[in-house]
Amino acid sequence: MRHVLFAFILASSSLNAWAAEWDLDVDSDGIKVWTRHKEGSRFKEAKGEVVVDGAPQKAFSVIVSAETCREWVYRCVDSYVISRPRPQDGIVYMRTNSFWPISDRDAVFLAETSQDEKSQILKANMIQKNDVIPAVEGVVRITAMVGSWEVHPYSATQSKVVFWSHVEPGGFLPAALVNLALSNLHKNSLKSLRELLAKKRK
Repeated sequence: MRHVLFAFILASSSLNAWAAEWDLDVDSDGIKVWTRHKEGSRFKEAKGEVVVDGAPQKAFSVIVSAETCREWVYRCVDSYVISRPRPQDGIVYMRTNSFWPISDRDAVFLAETSQDEKSQILKANMIQKNDVIPAVEGVVRITAMVGSWEVHPYSATQSKVVFWSHVEPGGFLPAALVNLALSNLHKNSLKSLRELLAKKRK
């Protein structure tokens, strides 16, 4: 019994230590964004959440649709599906506009979607696929990107959106500047997503 109790205390301590690694940078207007340092990288990773109007399937369809990117992803100026390895998955091209004199960034990634039968949580995993199409002249290709989007059932009329991501932006960018802006960038995207879904309910 003592061994079981010790193992439980040790596991709880480990979970608390892991949780403490994240810094809550944004907690306002129903939006939360955390960041933390990524081992081996100068750039932080981020996670966040927001409650949105609509059923999970509807919210998820907006998130994974390349066509809606410009309506809610912060500074997204182009996005389209290159191919579909499976009907529910897509290899996507996305480009974001940067403030002068910083060059625009783009990324190519596979969005793999799934749904947990028990929890009904919908999930999209992003896996980088830079070799699918050549680089665009004048645009910096993001060198590494990984992340996920989840949509959880929340209430009869709402869903909870949860994301996690880490990006290596490529080119020359001061890491301190990127890390400082990271939480606000994601806050703006989550806010725009919530507003877009609220409009689609009307």
